[in-house]
Amino acid sequence: MSHDLTNLAAVLQTLDDMEGALQKLKEALTLEAADDPFHAMTIFYNIANIHSKVSRYAEALHYYEKALQPCIDHRLYINQTLVLGCIASMYRKQTQLDESLRYYQQVVEISKRITYPQGTVNGLRGIADILLIQNRPDEALPYLTESIRILRELGDTANEAVSWEIVASIHEREKDRWSEAEKSWTSVRRLAQRLNDLHRELTAVEGVTRSLRTGGADHKRILSTLEESYRLAVKLKKNEDIGRFLNSMAILEWECHNYNKALAHYREAFDIYQDLHDDIKIGFILNSIAVTLRSMHRVDEAMTALDRALPIHRRMNERLLEGQALTVMGHLHADLGHFDEAIHAYTLSLAIRRDIGDEIGEGWLFCHLAGIHIRQNRLKDCKSMMDQVHEIASRHHDQALEQACQKLESTVAPTEWSSSS
Repeated sequence: MSHDLTNLAAVLQTLDDMEGALQKLKEALTLEAADDPFHAMTIFYNIANIHSKVSRYAEALHYYEKALQPCIDHRLYINQTLVLGCIASMYRKQTQLDESLRYYQQVVEISKRITYPQGTVNGLRGIADILLIQNRPDEALPYLTESIRILRELGDTANEAVSWEIVASIHEREKDRWSEAEKSWTSVRRLAQRLNDLHRELTAVEGVTRSLRTGGADHKRILSTLEESYRLAVKLKKNEDIGRFLNSMAILEWECHNYNKALAHYREAFDIYQDLHDDIKIGFILNSIAVTLRSMHRVDEAMTALDRALPIHRRMNERLLEGQALTVMGHLHADLGHFDEAIHAYTLSLAIRRDIGDEIGEGWLFCHLAGIHIRQNRLKDCKSMMDQVHEIASRHHDQALEQACQKLESTVAPTEWSSSS
Protein backbone atom coordinates (compact mmCIF):
# COMPACT_ATOMS: atom_id res chain seq x y z
CA MET A 1 0.00 0.00 0.00
CA SER A 2 2.84 2.39 0.90
CA HIS A 3 4.52 1.78 -2.46
CA ASP A 4 1.19 2.46 -4.24
CA LEU A 5 0.92 5.81 -2.47
CA THR A 6 4.46 6.81 -3.41
CA ASN A 7 3.78 5.83 -7.02
CA LEU A 8 0.57 7.89 -6.99
CA ALA A 9 2.53 10.83 -5.55
CA ALA A 10 4.96 10.58 -8.46
CA VAL A 11 2.05 10.73 -10.92
CA LEU A 12 0.58 13.78 -9.17
CA GLN A 13 3.96 15.53 -9.41
CA THR A 14 3.98 15.07 -13.19
CA LEU A 15 0.55 16.76 -13.17
CA ASP A 16 2.00 19.66 -11.12
CA ASP A 17 -0.25 18.78 -8.18
CA MET A 18 2.44 19.23 -5.54
CA GLU A 19 0.08 19.52 -2.57
CA GLY A 20 -1.72 16.33 -3.59
CA ALA A 21 1.63 14.55 -3.95
CA LEU A 22 2.70 15.73 -0.48
CA GLN A 23 -0.52 14.42 1.03
CA LYS A 24 0.00 10.94 -0.49
CA LEU A 25 3.61 10.77 0.68
CA LYS A 26 2.66 11.73 4.22
CA GLU A 27 -0.03 9.03 4.16
CA ALA A 28 2.64 6.55 3.10
CA LEU A 29 4.73 7.48 6.14
CA THR A 30 1.92 6.34 8.48
CA LEU A 31 1.89 2.84 6.97
CA GLU A 32 4.58 0.19 6.97
CA ALA A 33 7.29 2.62 5.86
CA ALA A 34 8.55 2.88 9.43
CA ASP A 35 9.63 -0.77 9.28
CA ASP A 36 11.65 -0.24 6.08
CA PRO A 37 14.42 2.33 6.64
CA PHE A 38 15.29 2.57 2.95
CA HIS A 39 11.65 3.21 2.02
CA ALA A 40 11.28 5.74 4.85
CA MET A 41 14.38 7.54 3.64
CA THR A 42 12.96 7.61 0.10
CA ILE A 43 9.65 9.10 1.27
CA PHE A 44 11.35 11.79 3.35
CA TYR A 45 13.63 12.53 0.38
CA ASN A 46 10.70 12.87 -2.03
CA ILE A 47 8.80 15.13 0.36
CA ALA A 48 11.90 17.32 0.65
CA ASN A 49 12.24 17.46 -3.14
CA ILE A 50 8.67 18.74 -3.50
CA HIS A 51 9.23 21.49 -0.91
CA SER A 52 12.43 22.42 -2.74
CA LYS A 53 10.62 22.65 -6.10
CA VAL A 54 8.11 25.15 -4.68
CA SER A 55 10.93 27.12 -2.98
CA ARG A 56 10.00 26.16 0.59
CA TYR A 57 13.62 25.63 1.50
CA ALA A 58 13.29 25.51 5.29
CA GLU A 59 10.69 22.71 5.02
CA ALA A 60 12.83 20.94 2.43
CA LEU A 61 15.84 21.12 4.76
CA HIS A 62 13.77 19.61 7.60
CA TYR A 63 12.79 16.57 5.52
CA TYR A 64 16.25 16.10 4.00
CA GLU A 65 17.61 15.92 7.54
CA LYS A 66 14.95 13.29 8.35
CA ALA A 67 16.04 11.37 5.24
CA LEU A 68 19.66 11.58 6.38
CA GLN A 69 19.16 9.73 9.67
CA PRO A 70 18.22 6.31 8.19
CA CYS A 71 21.25 6.62 5.88
CA ILE A 72 23.54 7.11 8.89
CA ASP A 73 21.87 4.45 11.03
CA HIS A 74 21.92 1.78 8.33
CA ARG A 75 25.16 2.77 6.55
CA LEU A 76 23.48 3.68 3.28
CA TYR A 77 26.60 5.59 2.28
CA ILE A 78 25.81 6.42 -1.36
CA ASN A 79 22.35 7.64 -0.37
CA GLN A 80 23.96 9.57 2.46
CA THR A 81 26.19 11.50 0.03
CA LEU A 82 23.14 12.28 -2.12
CA VAL A 83 21.12 13.62 0.83
CA LEU A 84 24.09 15.57 2.20
CA GLY A 85 24.46 17.23 -1.21
CA CYS A 86 20.79 18.23 -1.12
CA ILE A 87 21.16 19.67 2.40
CA ALA A 88 24.19 21.65 1.18
CA SER A 89 22.09 22.94 -1.72
CA MET A 90 19.30 24.08 0.63
CA TYR A 91 21.78 26.02 2.77
CA ARG A 92 23.18 27.56 -0.39
CA LYS A 93 19.72 28.67 -1.54
CA GLN A 94 19.25 30.31 1.86
CA THR A 95 22.68 31.99 1.47
CA GLN A 96 24.11 30.13 4.47
CA LEU A 97 27.28 29.46 2.53
CA ASP A 98 29.55 28.30 5.34
CA GLU A 99 27.01 25.62 6.32
CA SER A 100 26.66 24.63 2.67
CA LEU A 101 30.43 24.32 2.38
CA ARG A 102 30.58 22.10 5.48
CA TYR A 103 28.05 19.65 4.03
CA TYR A 104 29.76 19.50 0.63
CA GLN A 105 33.00 18.68 2.45
CA GLN A 106 31.20 15.76 4.13
CA VAL A 107 30.08 14.55 0.68
CA VAL A 108 33.72 14.47 -0.46
CA GLU A 109 34.97 12.82 2.73
CA ILE A 110 32.42 9.97 2.63
CA SER A 111 32.67 9.48 -1.13
CA LYS A 112 36.44 9.12 -0.95
CA ARG A 113 36.19 6.71 1.98
CA ILE A 114 33.86 4.36 0.07
CA THR A 115 35.59 4.96 -3.30
CA TYR A 116 32.52 6.57 -4.88
CA PRO A 117 34.05 8.82 -7.58
CA GLN A 118 30.78 10.36 -8.80
CA GLY A 119 29.95 11.47 -5.27
CA THR A 120 33.46 12.88 -4.90
CA VAL A 121 33.01 14.92 -8.07
CA ASN A 122 29.62 16.22 -6.91
CA GLY A 123 31.13 17.33 -3.61
CA LEU A 124 34.21 18.90 -5.19
CA ARG A 125 32.10 20.87 -7.66
CA GLY A 126 29.79 21.97 -4.84
CA ILE A 127 32.74 23.23 -2.79
CA ALA A 128 34.12 25.08 -5.84
CA ASP A 129 30.74 26.70 -6.52
CA ILE A 130 30.49 28.00 -2.95
CA LEU A 131 34.05 29.34 -3.03
CA LEU A 132 33.28 31.13 -6.30
CA ILE A 133 30.14 32.69 -4.80
CA GLN A 134 32.33 33.85 -1.90
CA ASN A 135 34.73 35.38 -4.45
CA ARG A 136 37.53 32.94 -3.58
CA PRO A 137 38.34 31.71 -7.11
CA ASP A 138 41.94 30.67 -6.48
CA GLU A 139 40.79 28.45 -3.62
CA ALA A 140 38.20 26.87 -5.93
CA LEU A 141 40.77 25.90 -8.58
CA PRO A 142 42.29 22.83 -6.81
CA TYR A 143 38.82 21.33 -6.28
CA LEU A 144 37.95 21.83 -9.94
CA THR A 145 41.29 20.39 -11.06
CA GLU A 146 40.68 17.29 -8.93
CA SER A 147 37.17 16.93 -10.35
CA ILE A 148 38.58 17.11 -13.88
CA ARG A 149 41.03 14.30 -13.13
CA ILE A 150 38.28 12.04 -11.77
CA LEU A 151 35.87 12.85 -14.61
CA ARG A 152 38.58 12.00 -17.13
CA GLU A 153 39.09 8.64 -15.42
CA LEU A 154 35.31 8.05 -15.47
CA GLY A 155 35.15 8.93 -19.16
CA ASP A 156 32.53 11.63 -18.38
CA THR A 157 33.54 13.94 -21.21
CA ALA A 158 30.53 16.27 -20.95
CA ASN A 159 31.07 17.08 -17.27
CA GLU A 160 34.83 17.32 -17.76
CA ALA A 161 34.14 20.02 -20.36
CA VAL A 162 31.90 21.88 -17.87
CA SER A 163 34.66 21.83 -15.24
CA TRP A 164 37.20 23.13 -17.76
CA GLU A 165 34.79 25.96 -18.65
CA ILE A 166 34.66 27.02 -15.01
CA VAL A 167 38.48 26.84 -14.75
CA ALA A 168 38.81 28.95 -17.91
CA SER A 169 36.40 31.57 -16.54
CA ILE A 170 38.47 31.80 -13.34
CA HIS A 171 41.70 32.38 -15.26
CA GLU A 172 39.97 34.99 -17.43
CA ARG A 173 39.39 37.13 -14.35
CA GLU A 174 43.10 38.00 -14.28
CA LYS A 175 44.69 39.53 -17.37
CA ASP A 176 48.13 38.10 -16.62
CA ARG A 177 46.68 34.56 -16.68
CA TRP A 178 45.50 34.76 -20.27
CA SER A 179 47.75 31.84 -21.28
CA GLU A 180 46.15 29.53 -18.68
CA ALA A 181 42.72 30.69 -19.84
CA GLU A 182 43.62 29.98 -23.47
CA LYS A 183 44.83 26.47 -22.59
CA SER A 184 41.68 25.80 -20.57
CA TRP A 185 39.39 26.93 -23.39
CA THR A 186 41.43 24.77 -25.78
CA SER A 187 40.66 21.79 -23.55
CA VAL A 188 36.96 22.66 -23.69
CA ARG A 189 37.16 22.86 -27.48
CA ARG A 190 38.88 19.47 -27.72
CA LEU A 191 36.24 17.82 -25.52
CA ALA A 192 33.38 19.54 -27.37
CA GLN A 193 34.74 18.22 -30.67
CA ARG A 194 34.82 14.73 -29.19
CA LEU A 195 31.17 15.16 -28.14
CA ASN A 196 30.23 16.75 -31.48
CA ASP A 197 28.81 19.62 -29.41
CA LEU A 198 29.01 22.56 -31.81
CA HIS A 199 27.46 25.05 -29.38
CA ARG A 200 30.04 24.32 -26.69
CA GLU A 201 32.82 24.29 -29.29
CA LEU A 202 31.78 27.77 -30.41
CA THR A 203 31.78 28.99 -26.79
CA ALA A 204 35.27 27.55 -26.36
CA VAL A 205 36.70 29.10 -29.53
CA GLU A 206 35.30 32.48 -28.48
CA GLY A 207 37.04 31.98 -25.13
CA VAL A 208 40.32 31.24 -26.93
CA THR A 209 39.89 34.43 -28.98
CA ARG A 210 39.26 36.56 -25.88
CA SER A 211 42.33 35.09 -24.19
CA LEU A 212 44.54 35.72 -27.22
CA ARG A 213 43.31 39.33 -27.42
CA THR A 214 44.06 39.84 -23.73
CA GLY A 215 47.54 38.41 -24.22
CA GLY A 216 48.23 40.65 -27.20
CA ALA A 217 48.60 37.81 -29.68
CA ASP A 218 49.35 38.70 -33.30
CA HIS A 219 46.44 39.46 -35.64
CA LYS A 220 47.04 36.36 -37.74
CA ARG A 221 46.47 34.03 -34.80
CA ILE A 222 43.35 35.90 -33.65
CA LEU A 223 41.97 35.93 -37.19
CA SER A 224 42.37 32.18 -37.32
CA THR A 225 40.16 31.67 -34.26
CA LEU A 226 37.62 34.22 -35.51
CA GLU A 227 37.40 32.38 -38.82
CA GLU A 228 36.84 29.15 -36.90
CA SER A 229 34.06 30.82 -34.88
CA TYR A 230 32.53 32.10 -38.11
CA ARG A 231 32.50 28.59 -39.64
CA LEU A 232 30.87 27.13 -36.53
CA ALA A 233 28.24 29.90 -36.46
CA VAL A 234 27.44 29.16 -40.11
CA LYS A 235 26.97 25.47 -39.30
CA LEU A 236 24.71 26.40 -36.40
CA LYS A 237 22.85 29.00 -38.54
CA LYS A 238 23.39 31.63 -35.85
CA ASN A 239 23.12 34.70 -38.07
CA GLU A 240 23.56 37.24 -35.28
CA ASP A 241 26.87 35.62 -34.36
CA ILE A 242 27.88 35.33 -38.03
CA GLY A 243 27.50 39.09 -38.40
CA ARG A 244 29.44 39.72 -35.19
CA PHE A 245 32.36 37.53 -36.27
CA LEU A 246 32.46 39.07 -39.73
CA ASN A 247 32.66 42.52 -38.17
CA SER A 248 35.54 41.46 -35.89
CA MET A 249 37.37 39.84 -38.82
CA ALA A 250 36.89 42.97 -40.91
CA ILE A 251 38.35 45.20 -38.17
CA LEU A 252 41.48 43.05 -37.92
CA GLU A 253 41.92 42.91 -41.70
CA TRP A 254 41.52 46.70 -41.83
CA GLU A 255 44.18 47.11 -39.11
CA CYS A 256 46.48 44.91 -41.22
CA HIS A 257 45.74 47.15 -44.25
CA ASN A 258 44.01 44.25 -46.02
CA TYR A 259 41.23 46.56 -47.14
CA ASN A 260 39.77 44.30 -49.84
CA LYS A 261 39.27 41.49 -47.33
CA ALA A 262 37.87 43.91 -44.75
CA LEU A 263 35.39 45.29 -47.28
CA ALA A 264 34.29 41.79 -48.28
CA HIS A 265 33.63 40.89 -44.64
CA TYR A 266 31.71 44.11 -44.02
CA ARG A 267 29.55 43.57 -47.10
CA GLU A 268 28.74 40.01 -46.04
CA ALA A 269 27.84 41.30 -42.56
CA PHE A 270 25.65 43.96 -44.19
CA ASP A 271 23.71 41.25 -46.05
CA ILE A 272 23.30 39.27 -42.81
CA TYR A 273 21.89 42.27 -40.94
CA GLN A 274 19.58 43.08 -43.82
CA ASP A 275 18.16 39.55 -43.60
CA LEU A 276 17.72 40.08 -39.85
CA HIS A 277 16.07 43.50 -40.44
CA ASP A 278 18.47 44.95 -37.85
CA ASP A 279 18.57 48.60 -38.90
CA ILE A 280 20.93 49.72 -36.12
CA LYS A 281 23.59 47.24 -37.18
CA ILE A 282 22.95 48.00 -40.88
CA GLY A 283 23.77 51.64 -40.15
CA PHE A 284 26.80 50.66 -38.08
CA ILE A 285 28.20 48.48 -40.89
CA LEU A 286 27.60 51.23 -43.47
CA ASN A 287 29.78 53.52 -41.33
CA SER A 288 32.51 50.86 -41.33
CA ILE A 289 32.19 50.34 -45.08
CA ALA A 290 32.66 54.08 -45.56
CA VAL A 291 35.81 54.09 -43.41
CA THR A 292 37.22 51.16 -45.38
CA LEU A 293 36.40 52.72 -48.75
CA ARG A 294 38.11 55.92 -47.62
CA SER A 295 41.25 53.88 -46.85
CA MET A 296 41.02 52.54 -50.42
CA HIS A 297 40.69 56.12 -51.79
CA ARG A 298 37.20 55.31 -53.14
CA VAL A 299 35.73 58.58 -51.94
CA ASP A 300 32.50 58.64 -53.98
CA GLU A 301 31.52 55.14 -52.82
CA ALA A 302 32.34 56.08 -49.24
CA MET A 303 30.09 59.16 -49.50
CA THR A 304 27.30 56.99 -50.90
CA ALA A 305 27.58 54.60 -47.94
CA LEU A 306 27.32 57.54 -45.52
CA ASP A 307 24.36 59.00 -47.41
CA ARG A 308 22.63 55.65 -46.84
CA ALA A 309 23.73 55.43 -43.20
CA LEU A 310 22.74 58.87 -41.92
CA PRO A 311 18.95 58.57 -42.46
CA ILE A 312 19.03 55.18 -40.71
CA HIS A 313 20.88 56.61 -37.69
CA ARG A 314 18.41 59.49 -37.45
CA ARG A 315 15.37 57.24 -37.81
CA MET A 316 16.68 54.89 -35.11
CA ASN A 317 17.82 57.82 -32.90
CA GLU A 318 21.37 56.44 -32.82
CA ARG A 319 23.11 59.71 -32.02
CA LEU A 320 26.61 58.28 -31.53
CA LEU A 321 26.50 56.43 -34.86
CA GLU A 322 25.19 59.60 -36.53
CA GLY A 323 28.06 61.58 -35.01
CA GLN A 324 30.59 58.99 -36.19
CA ALA A 325 29.16 59.05 -39.73
CA LEU A 326 29.40 62.84 -39.82
CA THR A 327 33.01 62.66 -38.63
CA VAL A 328 33.91 60.29 -41.48
CA MET A 329 32.08 62.60 -43.89
CA GLY A 330 34.21 65.46 -42.57
CA HIS A 331 37.36 63.40 -43.22
CA LEU A 332 36.27 62.70 -46.80
CA HIS A 333 35.60 66.38 -47.52
CA ALA A 334 38.95 67.28 -45.94
CA ASP A 335 40.68 64.70 -48.15
CA LEU A 336 39.19 66.43 -51.18
CA GLY A 337 40.16 69.91 -49.93
CA HIS A 338 36.48 70.86 -49.42
CA PHE A 339 37.21 72.65 -46.17
CA ASP A 340 33.88 74.43 -45.66
CA GLU A 341 31.99 71.14 -46.10
CA ALA A 342 34.44 69.39 -43.76
CA ILE A 343 33.98 72.07 -41.07
CA HIS A 344 30.20 71.79 -41.44
CA ALA A 345 30.24 68.00 -40.98
CA TYR A 346 32.67 68.17 -38.05
CA THR A 347 30.61 70.89 -36.37
CA LEU A 348 27.42 68.82 -36.63
CA SER A 349 29.25 65.85 -35.14
CA LEU A 350 30.67 68.03 -32.37
CA ALA A 351 27.16 69.19 -31.41
CA ILE A 352 26.02 65.57 -31.15
CA ARG A 353 28.99 64.63 -28.95
CA ARG A 354 28.09 67.50 -26.61
CA ASP A 355 24.44 66.44 -26.51
CA ILE A 356 25.27 62.84 -25.56
CA GLY A 357 28.04 63.73 -23.11
CA ASP A 358 30.88 62.22 -25.17
CA GLU A 359 33.66 64.56 -24.04
CA ILE A 360 36.50 62.49 -25.51
CA GLY A 361 34.61 62.55 -28.81
CA GLU A 362 34.45 66.34 -28.45
CA GLY A 363 38.22 66.40 -28.02
CA TRP A 364 38.78 64.49 -31.24
CA LEU A 365 36.40 66.79 -33.14
CA PHE A 366 38.27 69.85 -31.87
CA CYS A 367 41.47 68.16 -33.06
CA HIS A 368 39.98 67.53 -36.54
CA LEU A 369 38.68 71.11 -36.78
CA ALA A 370 42.06 72.42 -35.67
CA GLY A 371 43.68 70.45 -38.47
CA ILE A 372 41.43 72.19 -41.00
CA HIS A 373 42.24 75.61 -39.53
CA ILE A 374 45.97 74.87 -39.83
CA ARG A 375 45.50 73.99 -43.48
CA GLN A 376 43.62 77.29 -43.92
CA ASN A 377 46.33 79.16 -41.94
CA ARG A 378 43.78 80.25 -39.32
CA LEU A 379 46.12 79.66 -36.40
CA LYS A 380 44.32 81.84 -33.87
CA ASP A 381 41.14 79.75 -34.15
CA CYS A 382 43.27 76.62 -34.15
CA LYS A 383 45.13 77.50 -30.92
CA SER A 384 41.89 77.96 -29.01
CA MET A 385 40.74 74.52 -30.08
CA MET A 386 44.10 72.91 -29.28
CA ASP A 387 43.90 74.27 -25.75
CA GLN A 388 40.53 72.56 -25.33
CA VAL A 389 41.94 69.29 -26.69
CA HIS A 390 44.83 69.39 -24.18
CA GLU A 391 42.37 70.06 -21.35
CA ILE A 392 40.07 67.16 -22.31
CA ALA A 393 42.97 64.75 -22.89
CA SER A 394 44.45 65.64 -19.50
CA ARG A 395 41.13 65.29 -17.67
CA HIS A 396 40.51 61.83 -19.14
CA HIS A 397 44.15 60.68 -19.19
CA ASP A 398 43.74 59.95 -22.92
CA GLN A 399 47.26 59.55 -24.31
CA ALA A 400 46.12 58.89 -27.89
CA LEU A 401 44.24 62.19 -28.01
CA GLU A 402 47.13 64.08 -26.41
CA GLN A 403 49.64 62.60 -28.87
CA ALA A 404 47.40 63.45 -31.85
CA CYS A 405 47.20 67.03 -30.63
CA GLN A 406 50.98 67.29 -30.15
CA LYS A 407 51.57 65.84 -33.61
CA LEU A 408 49.26 68.44 -35.13
CA GLU A 409 50.98 71.25 -33.23
CA SER A 410 54.37 70.09 -34.49
CA THR A 411 53.30 70.83 -38.07
CA VAL A 412 53.40 74.55 -37.26
CA ALA A 413 56.64 76.38 -36.49
CA PRO A 414 56.83 77.81 -32.92
CA THR A 415 57.31 81.32 -34.30
CA GLU A 416 54.02 81.04 -36.17
CA TRP A 417 52.18 80.03 -32.98
CA SER A 418 53.70 83.05 -31.20
CA SER A 419 52.66 85.48 -33.89
CA SER A 420 49.09 84.13 -33.82
CA SER A 421 48.68 84.85 -30.08
